[in-house]
Amino acid sequence: MNISSSTGYTTSAVNTGEMLNRGLEIEMKATPVSTANLVWDLNINYAYWYNEVLSLLPGINEINIGTDVFAIVGKPFPTMRTTSFLKDPQGRVIVDGESGMPTTDTQLWERGQTVPKHLIGVQTNLSWKGFTLAGSADYRGGHVFYTELYRDLLFTGIGALSASNGRERFVFPNSSINTGTTSEPVYVPNTNIQTSDGGVAWWTNTMRGTHYYGVCSADIWKIRELSLTYNLPASILSYTNDLVKELRIGFVGRNLFMFMPKNNIYADPEFSNTTGNAVGVSDSNQTPAARSYGFNITLTF
Repeated sequence: MNISSSTGYTTSAVNTGEMLNRGLEIEMKATPVSTANLVWDLNINYAYWYNEVLSLLPGINEINIGTDVFAIVGKPFPTMRTTSFLKDPQGRVIVDGESGMPTTDTQLWERGQTVPKHLIGVQTNLSWKGFTLAGSADYRGGHVFYTELYRDLLFTGIGALSASNGRERFVFPNSSINTGTTSEPVYVPNTNIQTSDGGVAWWTNTMRGTHYYGVCSADIWKIRELSLTYNLPASILSYTNDLVKELRIGFVGRNLFMFMPKNNIYADPEFSNTTGNAVGVSDSNQTPAARSYGFNITLTF
């Protein structure tokens, strides 16, 4: 906050608000199969997280803490709000009756929270005669994220969205026209009024300036790790005169698979362009998600 410069400083760091956090976590461990040669262990955990901004500084109802990310009294933290086109009560984009062009809404649209509500973890081990197949997976869901790749792909013209209409004029999908007045609007479906432009100006100016369409579901399932190991029998290790107590060899793969909603064609939603409060925004400078593979030998003496 700004303070009088007569103090020798111009700003002061203060606590900006109060927040409520509540959570529930459930864990289940089981051994569905247990025989002399085959053992299957399974662990599943689920966590639900609820939070709400209770108050901010006196007289302040919301604070922008980064690109499209806000702390808002009465809402989860953080909450994403973006620019969007003006819509009628039925959710259709209102376009001009002559140009077919949409108008940007003066109010920001709330898109959801940017941290997951639901967390699921699964770990499993299947052991058979010295072999162990192990895996872990997790799910994060109930939140959204905004990606700058949306804007960059439109600017360069290499994204599927910019080619969806052949870069020609088109009728804006699910749009309407106001045939009434400003004070008494009457909205009818737009079936034939095309946009005045469908080329570079449309995509790089009108669409890039509307962040609404760059927000995706951040729901994701990840196969975090799969491994296969083998413990050599003690009869083989006996030839070392008990020098080697245990020898285990294994293969491991990490981040092998990601399963995301169809509307996320851009990026791994776990990436964030900041380590601060403004989580839920990814930029075009991020490192692409990568798989890794490994081989290991473990000796016990």
